[in-house]
Amino acid sequence: MMQRLDAVKWDMLEEWAKTRKAPSMRAGCMTALIRQRCQAVKLATLKHGGRDGTLVVVSRDLARCQTVGEIAPTLQQALDNWDQVVAELELV
Repeated sequence: MMQRLDAVKWDMLEEWAKTRKAPSMRAGCMTALIRQRCQAVKLATLKHGGRDGTLVVVSRDLARCQTVGEIAPTLQQALDNWDQVVAELELV
C-alpha cells in the first residue's frame, strides 16, 4: 500500500517539476490511496512561517483549521514522514 502511495507521490512531483502546475489527481488515484490509509485528512498551508509556510489540518466542512507544527511544521515534512505522522494528523 505505502509503496503505491510513494509511487503516486513521485509521479505527482515529477509532473509538477515539468509543468510547474498542480498535478492532476489521475482520476482521484491519490485521494483514493489516502482514504484507504486514513479518513481523508484535509491539509493546507498558510503563507506564513517561512518559505514552506505552516501546515494546518482543515475541518471537513472547511470552516476551521488548526496548526500542527508539533507533528509536522510544513506540508513537505508531513509528506516526507507520512508513515510516522498520519496517525497523529488523523486525531486532530
